[in-house]
Amino acid sequence: MGNGNLGYFLRNIRRKHRISIHNSADEEVWYSHTTLLKVAIKFFGVALLIFVAGVLVSAYTSLLDIMPGYMGNKVRREMTDNILRIDSLAAELESLSAYTDNVALIMEGRTPVDRNISLPVDSVATDKSLVTASEADSLLRAEMEGSGRYGLNRTVSRPRGELADMEFLSPYRGDVKSVFSPNKRQLGTEVEVSDIQQAFAIQAGTVISALWNPDEGYVVQIQHKGNFLSVYKNLSQVLKSVGDRVQVGETIGAVWPDEQDNPSLTEFQLWYDGQAVDPQNYVEF
Repeated sequence: MGNGNLGYFLRNIRRKHRISIHNSADEEVWYSHTTLLKVAIKFFGVALLIFVAGVLVSAYTSLLDIMPGYMGNKVRREMTDNILRIDSLAAELESLSAYTDNVALIMEGRTPVDRNISLPVDSVATDKSLVTASEADSLLRAEMEGSGRYGLNRTVSRPRGELADMEFLSPYRGDVKSVFSPNKRQLGTEVEVSDIQQAFAIQAGTVISALWNPDEGYVVQIQHKGNFLSVYKNLSQVLKSVGDRVQVGETIGAVWPDEQDNPSLTEFQLWYDGQAVDPQNYVEF
């Protein structure tokens, strides 16, 4: 708008003007008298009404959900739900950490620490004062330290009856480097394999675990009859999956030297009734 038009608008803002509509024959078909002030008020009123309507539609409808590049109500709800899930997960992890720490203290014969965990996680309050061990804690410690069914110091003898003279097929052949010694936390027999060999199932059973980790390589666990469990650690390859049925002598994987031709150090464990037993009582390597 030029300076002349703006000056005219300001000088005649309250003065009535005639607004008319003409047809193609230059005949007036409609007219009205109004002021420039009323026209400006109506223009801004309509613009304000359109703006408010647009805000309400965006806030209370799913219009933005179908428009690319805009965060609609659905996305905001999902973000809120995810934030709540993360907070809940963090609280559960903190609670689990406190529980495992106290179990470790009990196992060491020390008094657990009373920790009060509240939400959110940022406001975790830890009471460092020692609490008196309860009767249940004392019974648990006695059970774990004793020689009972679940005792850590329990010594498992060879099973009686038809399993007393049972022998299993050798999983692979090699030189025994470390024997079974629970006192040294050696729960299996370590065998050094210097050539490429297949790993065999020592008896018929079902594969209940087949995984890999950086410290133990491929690890396979097979459940056998008579409540026996065989564990094959540091395999170079696994050929079976969880749930597979295997027969005695069936190939479950392989083991071979490393890239520098260094012998592979494997570990074989045998468990009976939930406790590790000496594999050399049943297997010849």
